[in-house]
Amino acid sequence: MIRNTLLAALIFLSLQSCYDIVEEDISDQSLELLAPFNGAELTDTEVTFRWSDVEGISGYELLVVKPDFDRIEKVVIDSTLTDERFNYELLPGVYEWRVRAFNSASELMSDIFRLEVVASPEQE
Repeated sequence: MIRNTLLAALIFLSLQSCYDIVEEDISDQSLELLAPFNGAELTDTEVTFRWSDVEGISGYELLVVKPDFDRIEKVVIDSTLTDERFNYELLPGVYEWRVRAFNSASELMSDIFRLEVVASPEQE
């Protein structure tokens, strides 16, 4: 009786462990950048990056470069996150940004958005 109970518990735990390891394929979902919108000109240097939620992810990678991905002069942000938003203070200039959603089974890349932080009259 005890041996049967232990065997049943062992089988249950092994099946539960397999369930935890197998993650769903997220490549058929969409990852939309929400803010700042593409081509935004911001006068506030405190920027909130936001994107859509993707089900079944382990995390997001936010990448912000200056001036663009074709000719990177500086990687400004390269952060792994679990939330769909990130605040950061940017100096005036031109930037591009994108987000990658990932889990152990797959990944999903957003489009690339451009933004410009311009000096407000108070900053000049």
